Amino acid sequence: MHVLRTALVALAVVVSLNVATPAQQNLTLSLFERSLEQLRQESGIPGLSVAVVQGNSVWHRGFGMADVERSIPAAAETPYPVGDLTQTLAATLVLQQVERGWFDLDDRIERWSRMIPERAATVEQVLMHTSTGAYRYEPARFAELTPVVEQYSKVPFRKALAHEILDRFAMHDSVPGHDMEQPAVVDLPFFEQDALNRYADAVRRLAVPYRVDSRRRAIRSEYPPRSITAGTGLISSVRDLARFDRALDDPDALLETATMATMWRVP
Repeated sequence: MHVLRTALVALAVVVSLNVATPAQQNLTLSLFERSLEQLRQESGIPGLSVAVVQGNSVWHRGFGMADVERSIPAAAETPYPVGDLTQTLAATLVLQQVERGWFDLDDRIERWSRMIPERAATVEQVLMHTSTGAYRYEPARFAELTPVVEQYSKVPFRKALAHEILDRFAMHDSVPGHDMEQPAVVDLPFFEQDALNRYADAVRRLAVPYRVDSRRRAIRSEYPPRSITAGTGLISSVRDLARFDRALDDPDALLETATMATMWRVP
């Protein structure tokens, strides 16, 4: 599906690295590291974190600063608001429910939400950003998958995400919504205190947002909306996202092989 299509390019690079000798891999990563740092400096980007998955191993590193004012370097475990990448994990939750037989991909989204005007739009079309009849990337429409996950998991979306993915794969730098720093009363019964403490710690370590002006100067900006839906809102680190990526590649760890083939099908 389109929300995962961008991952294919990265995976293709990883596959090409796997056929090289260890020395060639090290040289490739060294050149890649040097190029990233040069790009970061030339673009005025204060800091970034990178992970490359190679079979059973993961290379990761931070570049620059996660917090310029306090001189805190970016690292593999630095949490970031990952925005629309939330959709990839949400799509996994939806497809897990399809595997369990609770509904079909061709069921109409209006069973769960009336916010999408195309009454015949299906769950699959929302997943693929084609509910308008052609590809049109609209995260707000994707967010209407939130009640789909919640109806069958019987818990809030953020709890389903934590239970099915974040906790299972030790994604300890990840937070199901920036607002879990101070969770709402309705969310408290669903999370143990250890998890709440971990979320608060991750939010404290969150990379500071900056925008880069025309003179390539980093100016402190604002965080995106603090809540979470199927469309956006996850906080995570590249180390955690690499764990999720490896779980997707592991047959039946998250999804069955046949379901993964469906995910990659061209509409």
